[in-house]
Amino acid sequence: MNPGPLLTRLHALENWLEHVEDRRSLLPLRWAGRTLLIGVVLLSNLLALVRWPFAALARRLCADAAAGEEATTGENGSAASGSVLVPGIAPDEPIDVDEEKLSRLIGSGRRVLVDFWAEWCGPCLMIEGLLDEVAQSSSKECVVAKVNTVAHGDLTEKHGVKGLPTLILFEHGEEVRRHAGTLSRAELTTLVEGDEGSVADASGH
Repeated sequence: MNPGPLLTRLHALENWLEHVEDRRSLLPLRWAGRTLLIGVVLLSNLLALVRWPFAALARRLCADAAAGEEATTGENGSAASGSVLVPGIAPDEPIDVDEEKLSRLIGSGRRVLVDFWAEWCGPCLMIEGLLDEVAQSSSKECVVAKVNTVAHGDLTEKHGVKGLPTLILFEHGEEVRRHAGTLSRAELTTLVEGDEGSVADASGH
């Protein structure tokens, strides 16, 4: 299921609620809207918690398989994980990174969009499809890196991440923009492409 249209509608509702916050005549609609937003977040978190153990097991199996493949192909550098840092080559899917890999990516000067997330975080899972689109879009020339905040708490603290999901864009080794919370496809595009007027410093969203 593509969450893009749903996220767009939820953000439109959130923006409308902020716009009519002082209108008492719309109080019932405002309460209904707030209740809907809270319900969606709670439901997404519940689904994430149910999914968590299965997803964690699948990721562990994939990681073990990738480690085995890297061990057998490491001598000629053909392992998939090794291609991540090759200049000019952007993976066509988000990649899991630890502190060392993230440091090397950022230090390479490439454009890196870092997603700080957790298996139990429903909103994190809601934007997975949108991040896949960014990774697959060669026009943006942006590497999408994922930091599991449960496994890498020190790295999360180092970058001042307070809420999930948090997206941080690095260019030429420096942080240029960040966004905390879910976001629509249009907002993610703006974050990556650099419209300063919309989502720059949107950590308070």
